[in-house]
Amino acid sequence: MIIHIFEDTPHHYLNMRKFFLEYCSYKGLEQCFWAKSPSKGIPLDGFSYYKNTQELKRKLYKKNNDASVLIHGSFEVRTWLMLLLHRNTSQMSYVFWGAELYRYQMENITVKQKLIQLMHRALCKRINKVICLNSGDAVLVDKYLKRNDAIVLPYPIQGIDLDKLSCMPDKPINTGTLRLLVGNSASPSNNHISVLKQLEKYAGEDIRVICTLNYAGPQDYIDDVIAHGRKSFGEKFEAITEMLTKQQHNQLIESVDACIFSHDRQQGLFVVYAMFAYGKAVFMKRKITSFSFLTELGFSLNETDNIDGLNWQDFLLLISLKTNNLALLKNTLSEEALAPQWIKLMKNL
Repeated sequence: MIIHIFEDTPHHYLNMRKFFLEYCSYKGLEQCFWAKSPSKGIPLDGFSYYKNTQELKRKLYKKNNDASVLIHGSFEVRTWLMLLLHRNTSQMSYVFWGAELYRYQMENITVKQKLIQLMHRALCKRINKVICLNSGDAVLVDKYLKRNDAIVLPYPIQGIDLDKLSCMPDKPINTGTLRLLVGNSASPSNNHISVLKQLEKYAGEDIRVICTLNYAGPQDYIDDVIAHGRKSFGEKFEAITEMLTKQQHNQLIESVDACIFSHDRQQGLFVVYAMFAYGKAVFMKRKITSFSFLTELGFSLNETDNIDGLNWQDFLLLISLKTNNLALLKNTLSEEALAPQWIKLMKNL
């Protein structure tokens, strides 16, 4: 048996359960799925929920001794400590999302953070296998947590029919209002205002700037982003503050011409993959691990920092360039492409 454990990320774990059951099942495999109780909404069928670290600890002690555990991201220090001290830690494997690692890249790291890093390093040494979603994060795991055998295995793109998109003719770009998506959530790590300032020089053009500010951010930050967007772009700024269905989110991605990220760490990969699928331009910072990983695979990306030196016509030209991203996506990051690698991993947990 393999027990998959997720945080409170229903937009992610519902699709991943479907992927593991439909694409990664094999004879003799039994899978079950645990998730942290949702802060909003209602629990979903097919999952066993835990409220907090203590309840997760109790569930782990009650599990079948022969069951392997695959943890899909964990972001609370108290949970790391619980896992470190658990008697079955050697039966557990861990998928790093990237966010867990960036605290160690901060300047002037505190004594408390150094102690957390030592504890995290001890946990990383005890667990069975370490999985990273890109090669850059594997380098960080080695650098900060001294684990040099991390397996690089991405999550697949889900919910988009890549075969159908491959057969569709290219849609014209820039025939009307240029629609730009800034960031992927309301989290301050999106650095929305920094991007809005970069785009202010285009405010007089036929443009619409869209921010999805519907989850993962404090209200005061959301209010600041909306205020800055309205001040800079007026009616050309749109803030989405209500949660979108999967279909609505896909429709949004399909409707924009480019997305612009200013994260200082890996984040928003589903949006990136979806933009590739629809043949849209993606901007992100060169320094983050996602940029190096995706360009190593051959994907075409634009650098967010280069926007500062682009006039309107050059910006339009860059967004209009054709890419081979959809074909690459099918061959490298689709469910069909990645399922054999996940099956191989699961057979060796």
